[in-house]
Amino acid sequence: HDKKDELAIRFYPEGGNLICGLESRMAFTLTDTEGYPLSAECLFKDSEGKVLYCTSTDSLGRGVANVRPDGKVSTMAVQTDAEKAKWEEFALPEALQSGCALRMQIVKGDIVTADISTTADFYGRMLGYALVNGGNIVECDTFSVSAGIMRIDFDRNKLPAGVNQLT
Repeated sequence: HDKKDELAIRFYPEGGNLICGLESRMAFTLTDTEGYPLSAECLFKDSEGKVLYCTSTDSLGRGVANVRPDGKVSTMAVQTDAEKAKWEEFALPEALQSGCALRMQIVKGDIVTADISTTADFYGRMLGYALVNGGNIVECDTFSVSAGIMRIDFDRNKLPAGVNQLT
């Protein structure tokens, strides 16, 4: 996590890491240095300073954005007080040069979808996944990686109650 003056920010890339060239959803929390949530306007910028995405935090200091790291330092600018027009800049987590990006979403009513994209060095390789609930494997399988987005669908009605983790 990063702190500037009176702000503290934590980033949570979906799937664990940002990967160069792959779009990822990234959650974040913004608090003061004592841990109290802050509402703010947020701008995500590329390595050239161009604004890519605008969002804001909710009343609990939480926000989410889609980011596609370019391998250079990218930042998020935060403005908590529009009257002061003061912006604080935070570096995004460093992106890995190689890896897989995971994006979970509900596509149609009862279908939960895992979209997986990878860097080119994974093409042709075999990968596996496991869906776990309470320490028990609910579903597992392997797949061959190809260009583009690979999709795995799960029926929400067949998932056990509680937290389900996909690894």
